[in-house]
Amino acid sequence: MALLGTGYDPNTSVPNYGVVNAANLQAFQGAQEGLQGAISGFVNRENEQKDLIKKDKEMAAKIKGTLSLLDNAKALYPDLANQIETTKLQLVDPSLSNLDKLGIAGQSENILNMIIKKGTEAAMPAGGGAPQGSNFYNN
Repeated sequence: MALLGTGYDPNTSVPNYGVVNAANLQAFQGAQEGLQGAISGFVNRENEQKDLIKKDKEMAAKIKGTLSLLDNAKALYPDLANQIETTKLQLVDPSLSNLDKLGIAGQSENILNMIIKKGTEAAMPAGGGAPQGSNFYNN
């Protein structure tokens, strides 16, 4: 009978689920962190999208202002009408991004400022002072 389980204590062969429970807990925590990361990433992308929409609207407003400026410049400088119209066509081209259009608008404004400055300098006498053809003392 010694072979049939004498001296065998069934309490010593109770399975220990501590390792399995720890692994399950770790997997659950990892899944929870992954879900939190996904939600956080979604919220961040949504905020970035809102910022991009806001910046796009700001760029569109700047481009619209430049178009108005170009219309005024065309009236003041009719000899530049062809160049101004070409620039205006670029600013309304749907194939260009607003960022590209904003670059064109900035360049256009810089060029117009140089033209205005050059015209102002041309109207001034060499030694400075009042513009030619103007008499501040006898109006």
